[in-house]
Amino acid sequence: MSPAQVALAYTIQRGNAVIPKSINQARLLQNLETLNHTLTEEDMALLKDLDKGHRFIDGKFWEVDNGPYTADSIWNA
Repeated sequence: MSPAQVALAYTIQRGNAVIPKSINQARLLQNLETLNHTLTEEDMALLKDLDKGHRFIDGKFWEVDNGPYTADSIWNA
């Protein structure tokens, strides 16, 4: 499995919706092929342990001047 397929399979098996995007036909087929793979419980546990609690987006774009919400109150509620 490719890294992308592992990420897709992990997310699907956790019960989350996945909307992969590609315009490359080979990658589209590869994404669909992911449905034919299942990660083991051990694989799932190993992947879960990779979480380091980092965010790629800090949530500051939700803040509005004089608004009732802060990034901290939205993300860490």
